[in-house]
Amino acid sequence: MLQETKFPWNKVLIAEDDELNQILLGEMFKKIGIEYQLVSNGREALEYFEQFHYEVVILDRHMPVMGGKEAAQAIRQKAIKDRKTVKIVVLSGDKPSRHQEEVQWFDVWLQKPFSFDSLEKEMAKLSQMGSSSEGQEDQEIQKQWNELVLKIQEDSVFYQNLFYTFESSIIADLISVKALLYTRENKALYHVIHKIKGELSIFAGLEGVSYAKRLEKALKNNENHQEIQEVFEELKLSIDKLIFNIKKILKELIQETEGRTI
Repeated sequence: MLQETKFPWNKVLIAEDDELNQILLGEMFKKIGIEYQLVSNGREALEYFEQFHYEVVILDRHMPVMGGKEAAQAIRQKAIKDRKTVKIVVLSGDKPSRHQEEVQWFDVWLQKPFSFDSLEKEMAKLSQMGSSSEGQEDQEIQKQWNELVLKIQEDSVFYQNLFYTFESSIIADLISVKALLYTRENKALYHVIHKIKGELSIFAGLEGVSYAKRLEKALKNNENHQEIQEVFEELKLSIDKLIFNIKKILKELIQETEGRTI
C-alpha cells in the first residue's frame, strides 16, 4: 500500500532503459508515495504522454530509440499543442555544465548516482516551481508561447511568411553581432542587440529577450568582453531553440492541412 503522497501529482512517467535502475527508481518512488509508469526509451515515453498526459516525466539522458533530449523536445511540443503543462526531469551521469545546450529542455537535472533523499528533495523542489519570481517568469514565457501557437494555428499562412522574414533577419543580425564582438565595436553592437530584442518579442522569444537585455546592460557598463561573449552564446542558443520550435509547429500544421486535403 502506497503512503499518502505529499506531492501534487498522483503518478509520474519514468523512461529508463537499464533494468537495475528501473528497480531502484521504482522502490524510491514507492517510498516517496508516488505511483509511476515505467517505459524503456524516449519513444515509449512520448507515446504514453500523448495518451495519458503525465504532469511529471522523468527521462534518462541516454536511451535507445529516442534519447532524453529528443523525448523532452517532443513532449514539450505536445504539451504546448494541447495547452497543457509538464515538468521534465533528466537523469544523467554527467554534470549539467557539460551540456549547457540541453539544460534548457529540463526543469531538473538529477545527476547519477543519486540517493533517495536527493530524489525526494528534487521532487519537492519540482512541486514548488511556479511559486517563485523565477517560476512566475517561466509561466509568463509559457503563456506567451501558447498564445503564439494559437495565433499561428489561426492564420498559418500569415505567420509562415512573417517567420521566414524573421528568420532571415535575425540570422543576419547574429552574423553582425559576431563580427562586431570580434572588432569590439560596442556602440554598433548595442544597436543590433536592441533590434534583435524587438524581433524576438514578435515571436514570444522572452527567454532570448532576457539575454538581449543582459547584453545591453553589459555593453552599457563596459563589462568584461569574455562575459559579453558568454551571454551572446546563451542568446544564440535561445534563438536556435525558438526557430526550431516554430519550424516544428509550422511543419505539423502543413502536414495536418495536407492530410485533410487527401
